[in-house]
Amino acid sequence: LGNLNRRFVSRRIVESLHDRLRETYDIVLSTERLFKDWQAEQQGQSIDVLERQRRRFLYEKLSAHFQEE
Repeated sequence: LGNLNRRFVSRRIVESLHDRLRETYDIVLSTERLFKDWQAEQQGQSIDVLERQRRRFLYEKLSAHFQEE
């Protein structure tokens, strides 16, 4: 609150926020890579139609939730 009252943010806070944003971005990239790898794996496997539909539904649901975050 003291920083807000003085209308500035300390360098330490800015650096901390920057580090957190970088970490978050790295997590996003990693998650997207895992989704792509998983999707490629799913396409490469011979799965019966119902199982493929079930997995696609779960993927779309998880992907939609991830996009909301």
